[in-house]
Amino acid sequence: MFLKRALTALILVGFAGIAFGGTGMPLIQSSEPISLDSLVRLGLRHNPDVKNSEYLTKLNSIGNLAAVGRFLPSISLGLNFSQSEFENRTYVNPDGSVSSLPVTQEEVVIVPDSTGQ
Repeated sequence: MFLKRALTALILVGFAGIAFGGTGMPLIQSSEPISLDSLVRLGLRHNPDVKNSEYLTKLNSIGNLAAVGRFLPSISLGLNFSQSEFENRTYVNPDGSVSSLPVTQEEVVIVPDSTGQ
């Protein structure tokens, strides 16, 4: 008696889901009687709430991994190189003021010595 009521209720819920929700539940076409367990498994497999909770579980696991990653240490490496042709020599005077030496560009002339080098 209970089995007939449960089967009837499950079939009615399935038809109501098809009628109001589109093709959310699969259409069962079988000439043989189907057991209640197989109908319950079929209903759970195609239940949108169960699918939604599976997707949310996957998203939460991805979010948890991202949260753990934010607490892990990170390593970064950088390199800077700068070269300047400008030379400004400064020194401190005895009275505490700062002065700089004038820098002039001189040509270097190599003069050979007596040996020719």
